Amino acid sequence: MKELCRCASLLTHHLPGVGRFTVIDDKLVAEADLGVNFFLDQDSIGKPRAERAAALLGELNPDVVGGFRIDVSNKLA
Repeated sequence: MKELCRCASLLTHHLPGVGRFTVIDDKLVAEADLGVNFFLDQDSIGKPRAERAAALLGELNPDVVGGFRIDVSNKLA
C-alpha cells in the first residue's frame, strides 16, 4: 500500500508541473503490483518498478523531467 501512496503523491505534484522528480525503488514489478499501482501495466512485469513508474508518469506531463534510481529507499534517510 505504501507504493500506491507514494505514486499517488507523485501524481498530485506531477500534473501541475513540479519540474523534476526521481522515483527510488529496488524491486521488480510483480503481478500483484498491477492491482495497487495504477501507473504500472502488464508490460511492466519483471522490469524495475522505479523505471516503469518514472516512464509512465513522464507520459502525463512532458514539461516535467522524470528520473529513477534503483536503490533501497530506507537507506536514503
